[in-house]
Amino acid sequence: MSQEKSSRGIVFKINLYLLGASSYAVGAWLIWPDSLKWWGFGLLSIVLGLSAPVLLTKAIVMMARLHARDKEFAEFEEANPTAEPSELASIDDLKRAGMIK
Repeated sequence: MSQEKSSRGIVFKINLYLLGASSYAVGAWLIWPDSLKWWGFGLLSIVLGLSAPVLLTKAIVMMARLHARDKEFAEFEEANPTAEPSELASIDDLKRAGMIK
């Protein structure tokens, strides 16, 4: 499995957390009531407003972990370059080595 393929789900999750945080923040701002008569919407707005930074923090933590993981992969790939394929022995090489007649 390639590194890009395995991190695709994490990036999708980060994007969902960011979308959720922005949606909660906008929703909290939009449903804030103008009068005390709609106190229930005010309570819901406070809950949404408090949830938005939590989701934003989760997204930032996931981004930091993904960055650290990508950095580890890069260091590993730099320290261990891929093996170069060797050439196959031709019939003449095998005859010279005495392996076939």
